[in-house]
Formats: sequence, C-alpha cells, structure tokens
Amino acid sequence: MKKPLAKDWLLVLFIKSYYASFVDNLVVNKGYVEYPTRLPKQVKTNVLFDYILFPITCVLYNQLTKDSRLIQCLIKVLYFSVPMTIAEIWLEKNTQLVKYKNGWNWKMTFYSLSFSFLLVRFTMSVIRRIFNNKYDLS
Repeated sequence: MKKPLAKDWLLVLFIKSYYASFVDNLVVNKGYVEYPTRLPKQVKTNVLFDYILFPITCVLYNQLTKDSRLIQCLIKVLYFSVPMTIAEIWLEKNTQLVKYKNGWNWKMTFYSLSFSFLLVRFTMSVIRRIFNNKYDLS
C-alpha cells in the first residue's frame, strides 16, 4: 500500500467514525432509533457499527470512487447504501439489535447512509485539493 493512500484511508476511517458517532448519538437521543441489545450496555449507540463496520465500508467506497466524477459517485453510493439499508430492515424486523421509533423508517436510514458516504467523500476531496495545492512543488 502506498503511504499517501494509506494516510487517506486512515483519515476516511477517522472522519467517518466521528460523523457516525455524532449522528447516531443525535438520532438515539432524539428517540428515533433504539438499540435494545448493545455492547457495552452503558453506551446507547451501536459501537460496532459506528466505529468499525460503517467506517470500513466508507473506506471501501472512497477507494472505489477516488477518481470518479460526481455522477459516478452518486451511482456508486447505491452499491453501499442499498445493501446496508436492506440489512438494517431485516435486523429491525427479525432481531432486537435495532428498533425504529417516532416516525423513523427505512427511507430515513437510506438517505442518512447515502448522505453520510457522500459527505465523507466530499470532505476528502476538499482535503486533497487543499493539501495538493499547498504542497505542489511544480
């Protein structure tokens, strides 16, 4: 793995973890989503999803779209947000891992997942543009 790219992917991982934990805390505290079964019990959010699964999928999305144009990024976000939404629908109906409340539904999940992927992708493109211009020696 090239060093600059490894730095990019670690940055994506950390940015996504931050965004996911912030939004998940907001959604849980407002009472839209509940995680009846969670580890550790003291935390109201889904730690496994917020800090491992979601950030890793975001890294994969950013790797897939690194050189893509806007329309390609919009299409490719569906590769990730649609299966994740379907998985959450199944989990909500068949397990005690997630429960929708107060009007939250699969559409809200789909929109928030898609927006989140695109937000991190946009953030990374801005960071790359700033640092490439700042350290361009040509």
